[in-house]
Amino acid sequence: MTLRRHPAAPVLAGWLLMSLLLVAASWDAIRVRLFLDADDAMRLLEVRDWLGGQGWFDVAQHRLNRGDFPMHWSRLIDLPLAGTMLALRPLLGAGGAERVALVLVPLLTLLAVTALAALLTRRVAGRTRVPYAALLVALASPLLFQLRPLRIDHHGWQVVAALAAAVALLAPPTRRSGALAGAALAVLLTISLEGLPIAAATAAIAALGWAWRPARGAMVVTLGWTLAGAASALHLATRGPLWAQPACDAMAPAWLSVLWVAAAGLSVAVGTGRLVGGRALASLLPLSRTCSGIQGAALPSPSRGLGASTPEQARGGGEDSATAPPARAPAHAGAPSRSARRSPLRGFASAGAPVQLALRLVLLALAGVAAAATLLLLAPGCLAGPFATLPPLVYRLWYLSVLEGRPLWDQSPALAAAAIGLPLAGLAGTALALRRLPPRGLTEAARERWWLYLLLLLAATAIAVWVSRAAATANALAVPGAAVLLATLLARARRLTAPLPRTLATLGALLLASPGQVAAAALLLVPGPVERARDDSPRPSCAAATDVRALAALPPGTVFAPLDITPELLVSTRHRAIAGGYHRGARAMERVLLGYTLPPARARAIVAASGADYLIACPGLPELAQYRAAARVGLWARLERGERVAWLTPLKVRGPVLAWRVARAPLPAGAARP
Repeated sequence: MTLRRHPAAPVLAGWLLMSLLLVAASWDAIRVRLFLDADDAMRLLEVRDWLGGQGWFDVAQHRLNRGDFPMHWSRLIDLPLAGTMLALRPLLGAGGAERVALVLVPLLTLLAVTALAALLTRRVAGRTRVPYAALLVALASPLLFQLRPLRIDHHGWQVVAALAAAVALLAPPTRRSGALAGAALAVLLTISLEGLPIAAATAAIAALGWAWRPARGAMVVTLGWTLAGAASALHLATRGPLWAQPACDAMAPAWLSVLWVAAAGLSVAVGTGRLVGGRALASLLPLSRTCSGIQGAALPSPSRGLGASTPEQARGGGEDSATAPPARAPAHAGAPSRSARRSPLRGFASAGAPVQLALRLVLLALAGVAAAATLLLLAPGCLAGPFATLPPLVYRLWYLSVLEGRPLWDQSPALAAAAIGLPLAGLAGTALALRRLPPRGLTEAARERWWLYLLLLLAATAIAVWVSRAAATANALAVPGAAVLLATLLARARRLTAPLPRTLATLGALLLASPGQVAAAALLLVPGPVERARDDSPRPSCAAATDVRALAALPPGTVFAPLDITPELLVSTRHRAIAGGYHRGARAMERVLLGYTLPPARARAIVAASGADYLIACPGLPELAQYRAAARVGLWARLERGERVAWLTPLKVRGPVLAWRVARAPLPAGAARP
């Protein structure tokens, strides 16, 4: 087989082209190490601290809040970065290895996403759709945003784990595929509990697949036990002596107990369903022999599974059976009649009798209730979510402004359209594929895969609508359906003979298959919130958080800094700080917010109690604009207007960043207060 015809060729070619374009587009940011998200700077700091001697089990940030600032992050994400840095240090030195790792690791994540999206497409839509899958990954702006150079936080690896679980879900239903799906979901949950909704949806869809086709029972049981066992092992490996610490925002004993109860519930459900189904099958066999002339085919034996009338169906179907024409069945007395093949009740051959199907659904519901009851018993507070205990000020000024955790309707129209465009195209392509599948026996496995895929894509799309950060996963899972839509539209465009209509039709096909690009282009024309915030500031504006690097010229000390600036401050200087935007340090975050929004006389006590040597600000950035809008007479609003505060001494610092030295001694009696 030549390289051009190898299945991996379009994946590698597409990845290389995307990598070159992303590096070129990000070159200015790469050159100065400009992170577009504070979490990427904090991730680099976590890796540096680990390589510098901080313990594997200790993910706290000891340069914040006098060494008392817990973090909920997982060390799993640090492994690729740290491994790349250590491998390249002998060749490039510590600084060079770090710069290369910041570019290389996200691009390797992109390769994994592209390969898995192509494999998922091949599994449900056939090998001929793989090149379209690589193209659609390149056109998915929410996905590329999480996989571009310098994007080293956990979101890209979450997409990889979710795709791996989907690929295993749609594989032939064996114990091996169940183990792979369970392991992928365990990694996803260990990385972050942000992946809990899509992980729960994937497991639930696998269970529903068993309810429809009982032959999937072994796969589902293996998935459940592997998920619980692998998640427990990863929890012990990453938390160590802190394994028993309760938590709602990361894997903890309560969540692990839920997984074990769910695995046991699935086993009981499958075992009970097999027992009841076997008895029902034994009672129906004599009737099936009597009525074989009427039905046209005998009921399959239990060893081959209900609904698996061929060896291929018993295995779940081949990867290309969705597009390959089915072989014609030999004409003999046992072959299904034409009317039987076209019957709308043909699916009950897989599901069994309606009573048995209902029983299996009830058993699954009971397993779900048992898992939910376990969480309610062990950690009832987790039902309200990890942000329910935030102080009101932190919730209002910080949490509500973290747009990635907000629903799609809270985003700008352009961002919302970019996030949801490809999933909608994927749903349209899936409906088209299901409509085109011929009603023949050999396509039953393909039809089953498409239905499972449709349920998964619907769940991922709904999650992305509810929580915007899930848009990258939804876009990745939408690739197979969108590939079918794109292939269909391009085929129609190629039928046109005139060059201009054919070109326009081809461009239209690309836009229809990936409509989010229209919205992404609109972002270049409409000023975003950062630009609008800069325009409102009377001071010279900071171009980015990297302007705080000028503070490296000051003697090392503790800096009272805005939350979003703090990670870059810690990465680029030797200073310490009070808090970053990470909810486990909610009380320290509250002190920062109070310090900038209270009137100067009251803010002084907050700043002094933090032990800060300096107070800084970066005018024009959204966070400080929010402080000013929330408190017009607050400390920052008055400093921005140029008012002097007696306990703050201005310092000369290069660039637009503003810095003051904090006077710790009490003001003399009778001193004027601003």
